Amino acid sequence: APLRGVAPSHCDSSRVGRTERRAHTGGPLPSPPRTPAMLSLAARRFFSFGRTAPLRGVALPRAAVFMNEGERASVEGPDGPIVIAKMGGKVYAVDAVCPHMNKSMVDGEIELGPDGPELKCPFHNSKFCMSSGKCTQWVTGIAGAESKFVAGRVRGLGGSKRDVSAYNIVTAADGSMTLEKKVAE
Repeated sequence: APLRGVAPSHCDSSRVGRTERRAHTGGPLPSPPRTPAMLSLAARRFFSFGRTAPLRGVALPRAAVFMNEGERASVEGPDGPIVIAKMGGKVYAVDAVCPHMNKSMVDGEIELGPDGPELKCPFHNSKFCMSSGKCTQWVTGIAGAESKFVAGRVRGLGGSKRDVSAYNIVTAADGSMTLEKKVAE
């Protein structure tokens, strides 16, 4: 067995522990590894948030840019899906993962509430204001049906009432749109 710190006899001992640098000679650059862990790390670095850092790289679908009244779209963000909807002439966007049990709200109903549209979780009926992300109703049933008995049992499973992230819609001069995470008030 070779000794630690001693170069094998077939190696040039003057090069042990040194990294050789080579100039790029043209042609395609090698692509980085595509493992799920590496992609996740790259996404976290790419989508890092400051107080109002834009979601660079999240392309809003054309449907979101030219949405008609009452229409909705979804886009994949760094923390999961984001629902975008146009109501009352204004475009709203919130995270579409319910914090109760991490269920998707992409297909949840959008209802008009006292402070604007609210996204309703289709699993346990929680509602979130799309202008602020605040939870306006926390777990009142299951699968769209209201039930105090079921709500009492299910409510404790996912922890206490929590809000979702809301986003500002920023429209550039060229008409493209980006999202900026709103700062919690």
